[in-house]
Amino acid sequence: AKMFPPRVRLLLWIAAVCLVLFTVTGFFVLPPIVRSQLEKRLTAQLGRTVTVGKVRINPFTPSVTVEKFDMREADGAALFVGWDRLYVKVGVLPLLVGAWVVEAVELDGLRVRAAINADGSMNFSDLIAKFNGPAAPAPSPITNLSIAPLLLRVKRRHRDKEQVTRQGRLPGFQFRSCCHKDW
Repeated sequence: AKMFPPRVRLLLWIAAVCLVLFTVTGFFVLPPIVRSQLEKRLTAQLGRTVTVGKVRINPFTPSVTVEKFDMREADGAALFVGWDRLYVKVGVLPLLVGAWVVEAVELDGLRVRAAINADGSMNFSDLIAKFNGPAAPAPSPITNLSIAPLLLRVKRRHRDKEQVTRQGRLPGFQFRSCCHKDW
């Protein structure tokens, strides 16, 4: 006894194959590509070595986690900026109507090293000079953006045990264009 006509079975098979491809691509194919591109492009753009330990993508949430981020000083000798884990989750339904809603941002283990160089300049002055150059053409504006509060946890390691020493939230913000008043 056949439950579905042949056409419906074919559509179910196509849907199942698409779901498997979506899942495999999101969980397994994209993370190493994104990791490689982050390292390559950020290193080229910033003129500093950038390494990323791991990128995890959940296509069903959708969310991205970047672990063990490390940006070195200009000379490559010391850490400039790094973190243990950055998690960003966006809303699915608002994307369908062209709105960007960042539902969650979590940053664990942020490390920043600011220092005064021997010549009196700051260790990030090269980055400021690089981005204060001639103005680039303006990108197309994002007309509808909402960002959730940022959860920041500072961890301390003591005898191989991690404990959260400080936890705080920075408020979220919303930007809405005049064309999307209903959001």
